[in-house]
Amino acid sequence: AILSGCAQSVLDPAINDTTIALLTRLGVEVVVPEGEGCCGALVHHMGREAAALASARRNVDAWTRAIEQGGLDAIVITASG
Repeated sequence: AILSGCAQSVLDPAINDTTIALLTRLGVEVVVPEGEGCCGALVHHMGREAAALASARRNVDAWTRAIEQGGLDAIVITASG
């Protein structure tokens, strides 16, 4: 799975696109689980811990559903946070 995130997809979407293209070329199936998104780093840096934890929880829940539906070998995060 890849975490597409919120800032990464807006500030420099080529990073995610290139990562997906490279992994695909190497024979790695890349999925973006439904419900994943913002990692919460931006709101965390603004002192909004509850919002940051909620974002992290949404991602964990999305990855958990993907694992339960057939498994994931890895989760790739290209954002620096």
